[in-house]
Amino acid sequence: MQNTKIQTLWNLCNELKEKRQFLVERLKHTQDYLDEQQWNLSREMHGLRQQTNSLADDVSTLSYAVENIYSLWSNQSNQPSQTSQETTAVEFPDFQPLLEAAQTQQELAQGFADQAAALALLAGEINLPDSPELFQEGFQELQSEFTQHYGAFKAAQQYFGSLQSEALAQGQSTLPDFTELNASLSASADFLASFGADAEGFQTQWQASKPYREAAPSSSPDASAELSALQTQSAELAAQLEAREKLLSDTYTQAYASAVALAELQGQHDDLAGEMEHLMGVLASFQEILNQRPQAEAGAVAVAVAVSASSHENEDDESDESEEATETPESDRQVIREAVQESVRKRIAQVLKKRFTKVPRRVSNLLKKIEVSSRLDKLFELALECDSMEAFSSQLEESAG
Repeated sequence: MQNTKIQTLWNLCNELKEKRQFLVERLKHTQDYLDEQQWNLSREMHGLRQQTNSLADDVSTLSYAVENIYSLWSNQSNQPSQTSQETTAVEFPDFQPLLEAAQTQQELAQGFADQAAALALLAGEINLPDSPELFQEGFQELQSEFTQHYGAFKAAQQYFGSLQSEALAQGQSTLPDFTELNASLSASADFLASFGADAEGFQTQWQASKPYREAAPSSSPDASAELSALQTQSAELAAQLEAREKLLSDTYTQAYASAVALAELQGQHDDLAGEMEHLMGVLASFQEILNQRPQAEAGAVAVAVAVSASSHENEDDESDESEEATETPESDRQVIREAVQESVRKRIAQVLKKRFTKVPRRVSNLLKKIEVSSRLDKLFELALECDSMEAFSSQLEESAG
């Protein structure tokens, strides 16, 4: 019963933990959304403020231009009238280039104001002490480039103001040359087009890195402890891996040595099988000789009886035949012994050829001179164990000598 209660409490704790995790994640998403909306509202408010200031400047410029035009008109109206034969005509300059330059300058001023507002908002976040150095350096480069071109635009604005005053003050039908001013304004427009894309990309990267930059102060000790535990675990895994690699290397060395020993044993087994086969052939030959012996002995006995019955003069011949009959087993043993010795010689030559590739003719000749079976057996063992052909040859010379 107590175990059931504990299990129920454990399940409730897990459910509460999951709900808490869900609420924390939802709160984080909501906070991110509110931060984004606050950023957009702040940027829009700064933009509206810049537009208001720009409109105020435009109204002042327009008021100044109207006053100058009114003054010019008044001066032309106060001149003495000419004779009736001459028609009075007042020629005003073409103000269209001036108005186009003023409109371009106004649009560029608005663009620079928007970018300045965006940079000001972004600077409040990036210039914090805990901001990444990479973003701080990138923002400084971006701000330096903007400041340089904005200074050039302010110089163009002053130059435009002087040209405007000159155009409104003179009474001629032509305006000053606006070529240099238009080139400067065009360069500023190109810069704003490229700078806007760069600033937007930089801001996107900054916003994307926000989850990685957020770190609660209370979690720093836990993160350090977790990092230390991970480093310790990594070191332990590296040590285990090194031990396993060493064990694998030792196992491979042992397996290779076992494979070599197995190959040698297989070769010795093949040699012994060949020798066994040869000995079985010799044994079969010996069996055949033994099977033929009773017949030879029976023939010899019949011949001896016939000679004894016919004449006693042939006793010497009978004795010779009996001696031959008694000598037959000794000759058979000699043949078998030579056959076995020849078989051992061949086995020794085969073992030497397999171990050292080639058997010198001198070694073969010395083997033929040895006719003692015990020596041949010792030489066969030596052929299996010797380190080189020279060691075997020296031992063979001692045995042959």
